[in-house]
Amino acid sequence: MKVRSESVFNFVILVVLVWFLYGAIGFPSAARSFPLIVTLPAVVLAVWVFVQSLMRKPSDKDVMPVEQRRRLLQVLVSLIGMVVAVWIVGLVVGIALYGLLFTLLIARRGWIAALGVGVFGFLLVFVLFGQVLHFPLYGGVLNILSQ
Repeated sequence: MKVRSESVFNFVILVVLVWFLYGAIGFPSAARSFPLIVTLPAVVLAVWVFVQSLMRKPSDKDVMPVEQRRRLLQVLVSLIGMVVAVWIVGLVVGIALYGLLFTLLIARRGWIAALGVGVFGFLLVFVLFGQVLHFPLYGGVLNILSQ
């Protein structure tokens, strides 16, 4: 059986999501609900996509070009960086910082777009989830903007 790049990618995404889920379970009870609400459906979808990719018949299109591999590695490393940032500085600052850096370094957009994505991430998490929906947000090891 030949392992396709699509299946490997889907498996890696599944492992990362399960890692996120495992990490969220270790959060204090007040901060646990938001990551679980986001991660549980993502894990279910990732399992479904992974199983579908295993059942699909292989084709010549399954060879991943070098540029695509490089981009995949960039995205996976940036996701791990986001998890580390959220763990250290908290959900609000970590998401804003991730959005800014991803847009600037990986998507290669300008400063205005990167700042816009960072501010949008901050507003989405802090205002919508923290203030409007009253989710307790994880403050990180440094306990920045915790509630």
